[in-house]
Amino acid sequence: MAQAMGEAAEMLNKGIVDLNADEDYQDRVLSYDWRTHRSAGEVTGYMDGAGRLYILKVNKPVKP
Repeated sequence: MAQAMGEAAEMLNKGIVDLNADEDYQDRVLSYDWRTHRSAGEVTGYMDGAGRLYILKVNKPVKP
């Protein structure tokens, strides 16, 4: 996740500490079954024994 945040900051020409959730990026954590290579959707609890997919979508700045 740290590497993805670094890439997002670089894309937006900002420092990592200057990024604002929902303004600069959107993120989701999904449950992941490594046996079937499928996601069961968003994580509901952290003791489910599944892997995790971290998704980060960078919001492009709107040019005036």
